[in-house]
Amino acid sequence: MTDQELENLGMVCTLTSLGFTGEEVRTYLEAGEDAEGRERQIRMLKCRRGKLLKNIHGEQKLLDQIDFIIREKKKEADGIF
Repeated sequence: MTDQELENLGMVCTLTSLGFTGEEVRTYLEAGEDAEGRERQIRMLKCRRGKLLKNIHGEQKLLDQIDFIIREKKKEADGIF
């Protein structure tokens, strides 16, 4: 296996772990290494980053709700209303 093939394999693993679909991985790799291709790759990465951040914010809201309920239950247990 060539160095380039190993590098591509590593990138496939990374992109897949980030949630890229097989088609998105293919598009990313086919974008090329010229300036236009790199810009397309950057746009794809920023888009995925935005989706991940949106998911994080959704999960944070759920954590906040759980924390609120825990605080309320502790107040009840301590007799504080």
